[in-house]
Amino acid sequence: MYCSICGTENLKGLNFCRSCGVELEVTELTPVKRSRLVRQRLRKPLIEITNDPDELVGNGIASVFIGDGFLMVGVILSATSSPVSSLLWLLLLIPAFFFFGKGFADVLHSQQLRRREKQQQLVEAQQLSAIEPRGSIIEVIRRKSDELVALPGVTERTTRDLK
Repeated sequence: MYCSICGTENLKGLNFCRSCGVELEVTELTPVKRSRLVRQRLRKPLIEITNDPDELVGNGIASVFIGDGFLMVGVILSATSSPVSSLLWLLLLIPAFFFFGKGFADVLHSQQLRRREKQQQLVEAQQLSAIEPRGSIIEVIRRKSDELVALPGVTERTTRDLK
């Protein structure tokens, strides 16, 4: 029995889908619906790209460690004198450099995202400062109430705070 929502194959006799939890219908899926669900599932990306800088740094460091593991195995195989290992260590350099490159690219991408986030915050701060009225406090109060309000002086505030 196939789920009509996600297309997951479920055992007969189950009332709810194992994958998405939707209540299963009693009828089976037609081959047309089944092929449509399979196509929808294939369109979904297997690996979702993240834009979280912290997650990118973690993924980058993990990729560098994996590349380092491939490189160490390749170096160990290059030290042995078997005919198979003489070619295998060269082939292990391919995934090693792939993971090194992916790891460094993820770390650099996270730095770029952080830089863009800071720039966006600066632009928003500049926009907010452009909205705020300019001039002295007395002019702002005068504009709002059309009368001059005497503000307490520095000595008055200090005396009040010390009491």
